[in-house]
Amino acid sequence: MTTLRVPSELWPFTISLCKAATLRARRAITGLFGAAFNDPRTRTVDERSYLALKYEHDFEVVQVAAQVYYDRYDFDGTLAFPPPTDLVKELTAGEWWGADVQFRKKFFERHTLTLGAEYWDDFRLDRRNFFEASGVPFADDHRTRESYGVYLQGEIRVLTNLLFNAGARYDYYGSFGDTINPRLALIYDPFQNEKSLIKAIYGTAFRAPNFFELLFDPTLKPETITTYEPVYEQKIGSRLKSSLAGFYNEIDDLISFNQGTFKNVRGAEAKGLELELAGSWPAGCRAGSVTRCRRSKIVRPASA
Repeated sequence: MTTLRVPSELWPFTISLCKAATLRARRAITGLFGAAFNDPRTRTVDERSYLALKYEHDFEVVQVAAQVYYDRYDFDGTLAFPPPTDLVKELTAGEWWGADVQFRKKFFERHTLTLGAEYWDDFRLDRRNFFEASGVPFADDHRTRESYGVYLQGEIRVLTNLLFNAGARYDYYGSFGDTINPRLALIYDPFQNEKSLIKAIYGTAFRAPNFFELLFDPTLKPETITTYEPVYEQKIGSRLKSSLAGFYNEIDDLISFNQGTFKNVRGAEAKGLELELAGSWPAGCRAGSVTRCRRSKIVRPASA
């Protein structure tokens, strides 16, 4: 990634131009989508490029952050299937751009209010599949989608060592409609030293089917989740930080891949524990370890 920043001495604002590009080519041995296992003719190449212009400034009365970005993803795959299918080509391309802005205001040196908005336009979502020998296509799909969202979040310091965080987000996805999701959290510092924190978190979230999933079933519904999470965090010295978290998730319309296609699962739940230990050192060195114990189950049958 390359980042260009305009020095504050030359301009009273912070402006950054970021760009990145990745190219990954590999031989797939796992038999993607029913392709022959460990066939050397199965190869994939995917490429990602990204460009963003960011702006930040503190106007004293309010802090402002904004960005405009462009993103692109390309996939070129050759899949070797057992005869008589033989070689199949898959070409996928996606392009999208977006913009977001955030305003942050502090009140009475104790409370913080954040207001933000986002817009993104998936103006190119293409997928083409064809038999390599004949060039005859059997899938040729082109789509677009526009979406936007707004959110509001407040941080209220109830006591010196007790913080209440509350927020809500409204999203609209083209072809799926709108949704509102709240988030609540209590953060308690029992020893008032910022080394030990106890958190209780509740929230709901929403995920619309992506372009690839909709290719299998255009009637897929968005999945929703309700989460409950107690967390204990403890700093160990100046370099280490540990956390123990429990979670219970209720999921509706989970998007699951089963029997060669994506389907909605009407009800599912997941619960478990997560233990994490992380450390940071000078020069940007970081290391960590995470241990999870999780149990998931389907509580209602898949939708028709």
